[in-house]
Amino acid sequence: MKPFTLFVTFLVIVLLPSCKQHEQKPKATVDTTAVPVVVAPVVKQPIDSNVLQVYIDSTGLITANGSIITLAGLDSSLKKLKARSGTVYYTRDNPVGDPPKESGKVIEMVTKQNLPLKFYTDKTFTEIVRMN
Repeated sequence: MKPFTLFVTFLVIVLLPSCKQHEQKPKATVDTTAVPVVVAPVVKQPIDSNVLQVYIDSTGLITANGSIITLAGLDSSLKKLKARSGTVYYTRDNPVGDPPKESGKVIEMVTKQNLPLKFYTDKTFTEIVRMN
């Protein structure tokens, strides 16, 4: 081996590891002025067993109490709700726009069972539609 190559190899082997020991590593900092914040978990309100919340999105997808349901499944749920003297809460995406075709079918099924029906402004079912 040539002396120069031997010298460079020696430098690499001996000095390189020592250089890494002197590298500045970022230190974790703790913000001592921060105030702990307690965030309450989002808890879904329990749905009354005598209420069926029906929502129809703009594509016609139907959900009942938050779960996707078919028209046949909804019909079955409405019959069970009728036996419990329940109520249907209803809303759809964009209530002031044109309804999807499923909307008319759902309303027809609810009235066929002669169930009480409350209309809501959105899928949170927190604000009842006020009729003027």
